[in-house]
Amino acid sequence: MKNQIMLAAILFTLGGCASQPSGEKANLQGNWFDVEGTTKGHVLRAKLNGDLRDKIGDAHYPYQVTVSESFTPVPPDGLPGKEDQAKLDKAKEALKALEQDKQGYLAIVITTGGMKQFIFYSADAVRAAQTVGEIQKANPEFEFQVAMEPDKNWSLYRALAANAK
Repeated sequence: MKNQIMLAAILFTLGGCASQPSGEKANLQGNWFDVEGTTKGHVLRAKLNGDLRDKIGDAHYPYQVTVSESFTPVPPDGLPGKEDQAKLDKAKEALKALEQDKQGYLAIVITTGGMKQFIFYSADAVRAAQTVGEIQKANPEFEFQVAMEPDKNWSLYRALAANAK
């Protein structure tokens, strides 16, 4: 039940969810905390960067910057196929530029419903958006959508971290 509430909170943060996720499982693998579930008939996978637990609420990184890239979901689980996964892996590598000079940290990666979201906590949301624009210009195959919001409490990260064992 705790994981259902947590996943519902994630989905609410990401734009709402009409149905409660089910079938979730959570475990810690390496430095990333994995949560899996389903929502609206789609598989949901979230990964939390466990190395950032000691930075929760760090006043130097008060902005949540979400960079989204869509993909064509493959039945039956709706996750990306091999070609899309290769593109998403390349996007993740390119987005590591947001971590240069301690500009921000990749905290969460969520995959569901034809969308992969890379969620960073950033020192400067405007600079992060500019960096994403530069990455996209250098990699025209990406069609990033960027959303920024103040989140000095790291609320989404906290919601996931509360369930880490």
